[in-house]
Amino acid sequence: MEKWEFILTIVITLIIGAELVYAIVGSYETKDQISILGDLKKASKDQAGILSSAVEEQKKSVESLTQMNEKLQISVKKTTDMATAMHQQLTILEDEQNRRLAEAAKKPKLELQVGGVDVSTFFPIPIKTREETDVKSVFSLRLINTGDAPARHGVLRIIVSGKDVSVQSSVPFQKAYEDPDTVMHAILIDFDVLRQHVNLGIDMTLNYPKGQQPFTVMFNVDADELATATSLGAMTVRPRKPSE
Repeated sequence: MEKWEFILTIVITLIIGAELVYAIVGSYETKDQISILGDLKKASKDQAGILSSAVEEQKKSVESLTQMNEKLQISVKKTTDMATAMHQQLTILEDEQNRRLAEAAKKPKLELQVGGVDVSTFFPIPIKTREETDVKSVFSLRLINTGDAPARHGVLRIIVSGKDVSVQSSVPFQKAYEDPDTVMHAILIDFDVLRQHVNLGIDMTLNYPKGQQPFTVMFNVDADELATATSLGAMTVRPRKPSE
């Protein structure tokens, strides 16, 4: 009996020792697990910190890109506004230049009618006199500006080819210088401004002796905008035969 009690005591002791070993081992395993969990927690915290820093850097990067985009938009707007202003200015300058060129291209165009007939016509047309005797013929002249600009500081010249023929005008005129025994006689009629679509009316009187043969009257004009002695045309005057 004592033998079995001794064996039982040993078994119980072994069981208790085993439990103590298991407890001790379990304690170490628990500590290891706790340590591992602590390491995992620390690693997670560190990872979270890294992610947070990355998110913060990304946020700053996005904000920087947003600011750059805003600055770029402002710059583009300023550039667009400047380009628009320059385009408008260029358009104004171009319009002004075109206007000046158009104004410079405008010219007066003078025509002369005698008795309602344009003396520049190629085919000779009979011209009616306003008054006629054996020794004179009176014609109605009309100097017309058919151009698109005024003629300024002009001179109308009436030149008669006939030794004994003289010419006068109903408006103030000057006689041109003549050489002795010349067969050409001329008068000059000044006008300050002849505006477009305006005409200057003049009565021209030609004096000659009885039995005068047909003669030629030529017309030319000067102006600031016209070449010197610009031809207006010519006409032939046929005095009537003297009455018996």
